[in-house]
Amino acid sequence: IEETLTQGANTFTYMFTNVNLPSNVGSNSAYLGFTASDGGGAGVNAVSNFSYTESSAAQQTTNFYTSNISQKYGANYVPQWIAQTYKRLKSWGFNTVGTWSDTTFTTDAQLPYIIGLYTYSGYGTLGNYNTISTGADIWSPMPDPFDPIYAASVKGEFQIEMAGKSTDPMLIGYYVNNELSWIGNSGPEQNYAIPIAILAQTALASPAKTAFVARLQSIYTTITALNSAWGTSFTTWSALNTPYVVPASPTIKQQADISTLMSYYATQYFSVVSSTLKSIDPNHLYLGCKFDSTPPIEVLNSAKTYCDVLSYDIYNSTVGASSAFAYTNKPVLIAEFQFGANDSGLFFNSLWPENNQLCRGLAFDTYAASAFANTNVVGYQWFEYGDEPITGRTTDGENGNIGFVTVTDTVYQNLVNAARSIQSQLYASRY
Repeated sequence: IEETLTQGANTFTYMFTNVNLPSNVGSNSAYLGFTASDGGGAGVNAVSNFSYTESSAAQQTTNFYTSNISQKYGANYVPQWIAQTYKRLKSWGFNTVGTWSDTTFTTDAQLPYIIGLYTYSGYGTLGNYNTISTGADIWSPMPDPFDPIYAASVKGEFQIEMAGKSTDPMLIGYYVNNELSWIGNSGPEQNYAIPIAILAQTALASPAKTAFVARLQSIYTTITALNSAWGTSFTTWSALNTPYVVPASPTIKQQADISTLMSYYATQYFSVVSSTLKSIDPNHLYLGCKFDSTPPIEVLNSAKTYCDVLSYDIYNSTVGASSAFAYTNKPVLIAEFQFGANDSGLFFNSLWPENNQLCRGLAFDTYAASAFANTNVVGYQWFEYGDEPITGRTTDGENGNIGFVTVTDTVYQNLVNAARSIQSQLYASRY
């Protein structure tokens, strides 16, 4: 794909060529430039959440952004707003529409785009399958991927959400889920909160627990051998079907087995999602699950096997030099980052605050440069296009200065200038 964007005296050209694309991704995929640390392909510059329908937390007041753009663009404001939004994106050097955007940007796309899919229990058409609580549960407890209801529900939901997408040349691929709780809240056992929580469930209610008991049987054969390794006193394998609380100081062999069970869980999760996704759409990329921190190594091992690209939400001053990037040697997409400031009048000044709007622009420049310099990173997605309403977003009341535009659809010029400048250098800096 090649698109030349002109703004004043500046001409920006973005080209994507077929370099080391995973063999299961069709030649019609929007970006054919993903690769790993050999320095090939680069360049997803995305902004997420293009929406004129965000409501306040209480959903009892007017939608301020919708009200403002309807007055700004007139009675037929939606197509005019969409046209202006595309014009801005291209002018600012962005080349991709990120997740959580209105369907207009994905059904009649003028730029490549990314879709987010979700497998939370009870979401959309998903059934209420067994779940696992790690104690963190950021957006939802972890799914039980061994539960037959999970696999069937995921397939049904994906078939609805992905309908007609498999041949769309503007689609890059799919994130599946968002900031899953792969680790617990705290303590030395936090990296193994998932298998510890599963062992504390009953086999009657938990397909994952049933699978774990069967896996342990395949390792030890006899309950006596398990007892010897674990320091336990189970009389039969059936006794392990009841809740088991892992001790604060597990034996060395228990620790090794819990690591094995963590790998077993992660492999089941990623394999179910990947196989389901690819059965419906073999032509586009599985972009991972948007890690919000470096997950346990067992999870990384499974993720790099089943995901085409690994995605991370990294709220910091730079992308950083994560050892996980080099370890997996997979293309990395920064799925979320942002900078806010407390001079905007909003109460929440983002997950990585700066002093003022000028500093927001400087921060964007620094972050983008760090992404370009990291040869594992193939792109980034800013969260999000517009500021949140002062009354708070629907999900949790968050009301931050995180946008490229205000609630009155006025651009933050310092941020725009920085994006336009640094993103015009993308290919020169990488190649």
